[in-house]
Amino acid sequence: KDTSDERDVVLVMDVSGSMSGTKLSETKNAASKFIDTVLATDASISIVTYSNGANIIEDFSKDKTKLNESVNSISANGGTNIEAGLKLASEQMYYSHAKKKIIVLMSDGEPNDGKVGDELVKYAESIKSRGIYLYTLGFFDNGSNRTQEQILMEELSSEGCHYEVSDSNNLVFFFIIFIINIFFYISFCLNWCMTFIIIIYNFFIFSYFI
Repeated sequence: KDTSDERDVVLVMDVSGSMSGTKLSETKNAASKFIDTVLATDASISIVTYSNGANIIEDFSKDKTKLNESVNSISANGGTNIEAGLKLASEQMYYSHAKKKIIVLMSDGEPNDGKVGDELVKYAESIKSRGIYLYTLGFFDNGSNRTQEQILMEELSSEGCHYEVSDSNNLVFFFIIFIINIFFYISFCLNWCMTFIIIIYNFFIFSYFI
């Protein structure tokens, strides 16, 4: 295990059947950008996938090539067992001595296997009580109508560490926010930060064309 003294990150990726097609392809692309950028901040990354069960597809590593090859090998099928993904990710953290331990959980739906609802939230709380930051990234595109899946993902996360995206462009913004957050050890609302970055981005685009 090639862990970091500063930041160890476990990327927990949903590979259930509902992620197949464009959604999985976009997630792989974004995860590769995430790996390339986070490794530049004195960090180590482990990758866990989950469907009905969970697997470590890459142990803690600082090897960009190995991590990206592992991401590219992922395929989607099966159900959604978030508990299994979180359990394996939290077990990985027993080997970490980093100053900041982070789990990034990705999902597009409510679990249909393992712990669900309040039991799953309680389990996530036990992980966070060990000083682990839990980010949740939900793939939702339903406008302003909040669903049970969205509420659950927010309840699983550490305070201010839940975000939702509907396309790959927003995934890039999420990873920018995440990197700012872990690099400066700042815990602030992702939605507020997302708005701030969009304003800055639009400012530079506007300035470029005038």
